[in-house]
Amino acid sequence: MKLTIASAVVFVFVLTVSHVTAGKKRGYGLSDTVCLRPGIRGKKSKLLCETFEHIRSGLGWFRPDGKLVAYCTRNHTSCSEHWDFQGQYTSVIVTPTQNILVIESFNPDTDSGVWICKDLWREAPFSSCIKVDRENVTVKYSYASTSICCMKPGIKGQRAELGCEINGNTWLGIGWYRADGELVVSCNHSNSMCITDEKFTGQYTGVIDSPVQERLIIESFNPGTDAGQWVCKDMHPIASLSTCKKYTRSVDYSFIKYRDSYLPPAAAKGGACVHVASTSMVISWIVSILAGNVQTTTSVYEP
Repeated sequence: MKLTIASAVVFVFVLTVSHVTAGKKRGYGLSDTVCLRPGIRGKKSKLLCETFEHIRSGLGWFRPDGKLVAYCTRNHTSCSEHWDFQGQYTSVIVTPTQNILVIESFNPDTDSGVWICKDLWREAPFSSCIKVDRENVTVKYSYASTSICCMKPGIKGQRAELGCEINGNTWLGIGWYRADGELVVSCNHSNSMCITDEKFTGQYTGVIDSPVQERLIIESFNPGTDAGQWVCKDMHPIASLSTCKKYTRSVDYSFIKYRDSYLPPAAAKGGACVHVASTSMVISWIVSILAGNVQTTTSVYEP
């Protein structure tokens, strides 16, 4: 039976609360599904499924019309496409607990809507997400607003962070976009899991601090790509975005005992980071600016 977007709203959120407990009681596998970025007609598009507990009968991918398009063995060592969909979908094993489904050529007529990833055991619960057609947005449900905080300037080669507060229920989950518009990290709609885009593995990490707060970790700050305007937003194509500018500082003043305290993103207004800094910190920032060490990369992001 075909699953419509409208009917999916209820079970998407109920599932988030109930499926973990159910799986532990009954002994079959659990899953969490992320639809990643919206699909574009004729281009490749991806979805992610992470599994928990023991998979009893193998892992299955079901598209919005309810048809099984790909499945993997119980021990998640090999995957196959259903014979009716050869060449249309590819199931790729990333880790023992993570699987990516590649839609080889996105077709909005069959591929936009509610996707399901689940243990194929008949009584196992499922997880789902909604894949949106980027070129023809017809989904009119509400989405979350965000407030981003770029925190301290980054130092080349060192770890740096940004924070994002989520206001309301996300429709497609939160996406982190760097200054060149690249989506580097995606988090699911229930804000329980983040995944780094495969192009940026080892460079960026998404961290869930609470149901309403996330952090992006830049593992090794690169002024050429990481300085400039960052965005965190609900990945629904027409959701509003929040931006802040990440600066770079080439001199490490960490030996100075700062007495500053950075407030959480909730304290930020209009995407700007609010903080309370000591005199020594302000002086060090002024020295850095006068030395020409602050890079203010400007870019325009178009969702």
